[in-house]
Amino acid sequence: MSKKSGCPSVPNTDQKMEDIKRIMDSLGTSDKCQSAFSNAVNSSEQKADVAIAVATFGGIGGGTASFTNAQNKIRENLNKSGCSDVFANVNQQMNATQSILCEVSNTSSTTTLSGSANAAIKILQGKPTDAMLALRGKVLSSLSVPRSPSEALASIDKDLYKTAYSNYMRAMEIHKQEIDSIMGNVTIENSTFKNSADVDMRVINKMASVDTTAIAEQFKETAKNSAMQELKNKTGLGANSDSVKSLVTNRINNKNQSISDSIKNHLQNVTMSAASDSSVLIKFYGSLTIDGVIFDQYAQGRLITQNIMTSASNLGKSVALDMLSDAHSGTKSDKESKGEADVLQKLIQGQIELSKENAKGAADMFKNVTGVLGSIATIPIIIGVAVLLFFPQISNAFLPGPLKYVLAGVLLYFVAAWFIGIWPFSKSEKSVSYNHQDYKNEKNKTPPYDAYYTNWKMQ
Repeated sequence: MSKKSGCPSVPNTDQKMEDIKRIMDSLGTSDKCQSAFSNAVNSSEQKADVAIAVATFGGIGGGTASFTNAQNKIRENLNKSGCSDVFANVNQQMNATQSILCEVSNTSSTTTLSGSANAAIKILQGKPTDAMLALRGKVLSSLSVPRSPSEALASIDKDLYKTAYSNYMRAMEIHKQEIDSIMGNVTIENSTFKNSADVDMRVINKMASVDTTAIAEQFKETAKNSAMQELKNKTGLGANSDSVKSLVTNRINNKNQSISDSIKNHLQNVTMSAASDSSVLIKFYGSLTIDGVIFDQYAQGRLITQNIMTSASNLGKSVALDMLSDAHSGTKSDKESKGEADVLQKLIQGQIELSKENAKGAADMFKNVTGVLGSIATIPIIIGVAVLLFFPQISNAFLPGPLKYVLAGVLLYFVAAWFIGIWPFSKSEKSVSYNHQDYKNEKNKTPPYDAYYTNWKMQ
């Protein structure tokens, strides 16, 4: 999109690095990709090289020929890590944030707050109006409520039930975050800030001039990338298929009205005005998150933008988890599902296989460690056998006669049993059997959010 009058300048290198790290955390980026980014930072002499390298994934700036050798090397190393899609998503969110901030802060929507340069900033919570509450109720009603997997599924397929229940708890977590974003979760450590700019602050007081359609496009793009990343985290590379992307896009496009309502809700939730003591008063009526927000002349727009981006990311995660939930409930024994059902079936199968691979990897690692430790533990036993059999001058002092040969035989049996895997070191079938009651007990635990929903009233 073209730069609008009054559009804030792009973040500097240090701010970009902070944004990259924060977005990677919000996407649930794997340790592998986190390490790839950290290694790139540690191996580069210039943070700008890393920021530019990451900011050119996803096709933006990728066609230019102005990269330095260092930037090209960083891009190559990040590509080799298999995390290009992650960095493309990070790039998309950074660009979406800047685009939304431009839309919110354009001069047709703002006026100048005279005398606010270098002023102290106070942040207070205001009482929402009836119209605000009505809009929130509308947004809340459009949220998808997570569905708990049925106990019948546990008796049919234990792996599928375990996977479904894990997704359900994750969906509950995201659902709570969505409600917080709508109704008034506050993440803030201080109540007074200093305007970092030497110019007066901009007040957004013409909400009708804000192009919500343009914001909605960025909102949907962010939600789509967030959904794809959540699916990849859950199912592995199977989430990269065009059929999955198409399904995600359709589901998000079907939420056009709720997206529009969510944007309008965030636009009206943060206001700015002059206080009687010559300070700047920022009043919020709903959600407020201050995490890396720059308090300059665009502070109000930055707060609104951050809340919009949080909602977009949460919507994407919610859509992804809804798809997995549909896959659980739609599983058929005949395996003849086609179209959407077939895509969902492949997703859930990919998640089960990925879960098994991760579990196997952890088990193999544990086995290797315990195997080495076990082998080391047998050394004292072998030494003891050698003393009993070949150093009678020592063994006769505490175990005279043929008893020492009996003890030596017993010790040798235990050494052999350890390496062969016979009693008492054989695996117990009971220890690895599926215990449906364990899942039932877990299922009956009250999720930590039930009281939250029960006590949440629209006043």
